[in-house]
Amino acid sequence: MSIRYSFFATLLLVAATLQADPMLDAEKIYHQGNYDKAYTEMRSLAKKGEVDAQYYLGAMLVDGLGVDANSKKASIGLSRRSSKSMPKLPSC
Repeated sequence: MSIRYSFFATLLLVAATLQADPMLDAEKIYHQGNYDKAYTEMRSLAKKGEVDAQYYLGAMLVDGLGVDANSKKASIGLSRRSSKSMPKLPSC
C-alpha cells in the first residue's frame, strides 16, 4: 500500500511541476520578437493583476512594440509595477 501511495504522490508532484506558467510563456513570446502576440498575452495577464505583465506592457508602449507608442499609457503600466514592487519609505 505504501508503494502505491509513494507512486501517486510522485506522480502528483511531477504533474504540478509540468503545469505551464502563463507569464513565462508570455515572456518567451516577447523575447522571440513576436510583439503582437506578446502584447495580447501580457494585456490579458495584466488585467488579472500580474505586475510583471503590467511592466512589460508599459515598456512595449514606450517603444511601440506590438502597439502604437503611447507614453501616457506606458507611464501608468510602469508606475503600477514600481508602486507594487518597491517598498514604501517611512515618512519623516
